[in-house]
Amino acid sequence: MSAYILEPIDLATLALAAVKDGGVTVRNPVTHKVRELFAQEAVLTLALQNVESVEARYPKHGEAGGLLNCDLGEFYWECQNAVREEPLGLRPHELIRLCDEYHYQSCETRDYYTSDAYWLVTSIKNEATRVLVGAVAMRAAA
Repeated sequence: MSAYILEPIDLATLALAAVKDGGVTVRNPVTHKVRELFAQEAVLTLALQNVESVEARYPKHGEAGGLLNCDLGEFYWECQNAVREEPLGLRPHELIRLCDEYHYQSCETRDYYTSDAYWLVTSIKNEATRVLVGAVAMRAAA
């Protein structure tokens, strides 16, 4: 498996998909933690996990697995700045694909399945799936 850092706009799109009415509640059933995140915190949660995963995959390549053309502080700033931009406006099936991409690129740490990032992206994917299934059911009923 190869790993890479997702683009700031993709991480921001995921964060903004999760945040409704200013914040999102992340419920982690493994750690029993409940956290209220705003867009800036959500994108950092996702970015940190993605970077940690790449570093776990490529431990001898330095910061961010040697895959960034800037330092980590600048990358995190770009992620937070991307939250302020227009989100990509993905349709549910495109959002599901982006969630799957995030999972694949961020799962290399031992604690991934207990991390807030995992539960955040899982909730995004579940909501997108619910919307998609609802749309399909409405078409079938018509």
